[in-house]
Amino acid sequence: MNEYSFGLKPTADNCNDALIQCIYDEKITERQPNDRWFEVLTGTPIFQVSVEPFLFEDVRDLDFDPTEILEVMPAFEGDFTDMIPRAVDFKISYY
Repeated sequence: MNEYSFGLKPTADNCNDALIQCIYDEKITERQPNDRWFEVLTGTPIFQVSVEPFLFEDVRDLDFDPTEILEVMPAFEGDFTDMIPRAVDFKISYY
């Protein structure tokens, strides 16, 4: 990038098609006392991320102001009642 690179995308701030493989650690066919992330209603926060990067060691003792965190929530399209996801498309967009 240089002073004549208007409109170009830097490659340093890009991560596409990262594949993460996970396993369920509970009996997925049995109802749990609390809704799991794929059972909550659209718009229900399931975790939070900070607006600024931090090292894990530094985050443990921080008390975040509500303006310093973003709530992450699923955006389901359709009715997935009693269904278990086999693939998840997870996107984080920022500017």
